[in-house]
Amino acid sequence: MRLFSLVLMLIAVGLFTRCQQSGFEVDVSRIQVNASLDVIHLDFFEADEADFETNLEALRTRYPFFYGSGTLRFWKTHFEDPLQKKLVKDIRKQFPDFDLLESDVVGLLKHYRYHFPDAHLPHPVAYFSNLDFDFPVLVADTFIFVALDLYLGAAHPAYKDLPNYLAAERDKTYLIRDIAEQLAKGYIAEMAPDATFINEMIYQGLVHYFIKSMIPSLSDAHLFKYTEEQLQFCVDNERMIWSYFIDNELLFSTSLDPKRRFIYPAPFSKFRTSFDAQTPGRIGQWMGYQIVKAYAETHSQAITDLLQPVDGATFLKKSKYKPK
Repeated sequence: MRLFSLVLMLIAVGLFTRCQQSGFEVDVSRIQVNASLDVIHLDFFEADEADFETNLEALRTRYPFFYGSGTLRFWKTHFEDPLQKKLVKDIRKQFPDFDLLESDVVGLLKHYRYHFPDAHLPHPVAYFSNLDFDFPVLVADTFIFVALDLYLGAAHPAYKDLPNYLAAERDKTYLIRDIAEQLAKGYIAEMAPDATFINEMIYQGLVHYFIKSMIPSLSDAHLFKYTEEQLQFCVDNERMIWSYFIDNELLFSTSLDPKRRFIYPAPFSKFRTSFDAQTPGRIGQWMGYQIVKAYAETHSQAITDLLQPVDGATFLKKSKYKPK
């Protein structure tokens, strides 16, 4: 009896463990990634002023894609900029250990290599963007550029002119997630402005499915840059949200209006009801992710198979999606 009880207990533990594991989990322990994170502007701003010219020439040789152009006077003015000096100090506070950041980037790239074994691995480079809010992360050619000055925390004075919902995204906990998002957009073609609402939802769902595949440990709240309360609103009201889209005949609309209300960045979604302010923005993106997950579960497809061009109506039908 004792042996039988032990067997039952082990089975129960095994079942519980499998239930707890994410469907996105894969074994990357044997994946080899030779990548290191270059933090290129620290060497520039933290150099001794007396050795400025010598240091600049060394940086031109090492990082020609950044320091190859621009006059000596241009770079000296940049070097003496008090705002940049302040940002350097704040970056040091937010990122005291770049080894940890590098480890997270390597972990992401291992998952990227697992799912796309033939893809070229871009080299990660962290830099200061001079607060270029349009490009927190930029994937270009063989590099991933990460603007550290755009991940200093929502309360940082540099973000005081941003709306609160956008300033909240300037947190370092979103940095790795944002890298995965930019990688996703290299594989998934953006929708045309006149695409249907369901097509745009599925596009956003695919992007988020890609992100989650690259970072399986990422919580759904962080995946969508939601608070836990905002995520819970989506979960609790999934059926209501879907019914609203159906009842108002939004799915196959080619108007920009539903995309502005439910897809594009905003402080909240616009159902045009009294409780709008209680809703999170971009709720259509979250709904699209539920559809993509349903499709993947129904068809047991690898992410590479999911990233093929799709018709929204056909994809929705094949997903057998049913709101909970």
